[in-house]
Parts: sequence; C-alpha cells; structure tokens
Amino acid sequence: MMEYGTNYPKRKKVGGFSIMWRLLICIIVTIVFSVQIYTFGDAFKYWWGNKEIKKKYTQLVSQLEQQQEMMKKEILNLKNNKLAQERLAREMGYIKPGEVVYKFINNPLPPLLRGNKSR
Repeated sequence: MMEYGTNYPKRKKVGGFSIMWRLLICIIVTIVFSVQIYTFGDAFKYWWGNKEIKKKYTQLVSQLEQQQEMMKKEILNLKNNKLAQERLAREMGYIKPGEVVYKFINNPLPPLLRGNKSR
C-alpha cells in the first residue's frame, strides 16, 4: 500500500527554449547527414563501377587460366605423342624424306580459254 507523503520523482517540464534547441540540433544533423549522403553517393557510384570492372577482370582471368590449362595439355601431348607431332609437322608443311607432294591450285581459266557461254 502506498503511504501518504511518498515522494515520487518529479516530471521535468519541457519548456519552449529546450524544444527550440532540439529542433535546431535535428535540423543541423539532417543537413550534415544530407551532405554526407550526397558526397558518399558519388563514392558509391565509383565503388560500384570498380566492382563491375573487377568482376569482368575476374572472368577474363578465369578464361585465360582455362586456356592456359588447355595449352599445357597440348604441349604435354606434343612432347609425348608421336602421332600428334607428325600431325602438327604436316600442318606446317613438312614432309617425310622420299615423299612426293602434289599441290592443286584452283585458278580459273583465262577469259579467252573459257569460251563464250552467252551463245
């Protein structure tokens, strides 16, 4: 039960002067925050652009690493496989000793030898 004469904490009265200070502080904080967001917005765009560039370079590096692995396998194959060596040598135009190479050239006949097809 409550006793008579118990002292309760007094409520602080809010005066007009303290409301004005609170309002002024809120306005200043809002202005500072808005300026920070505006300047951070440009930094955010710059960061996001760099993030996209980094993503593209990462993909490019991944592709190049795959190509490097394929080339390493091809080099290993060329070092150890005689048939692969011969295939590559023939693609480059080399022939075995004693072979005869025939080359066919697709040159059209000169106009005088073709005949007149319009007749």
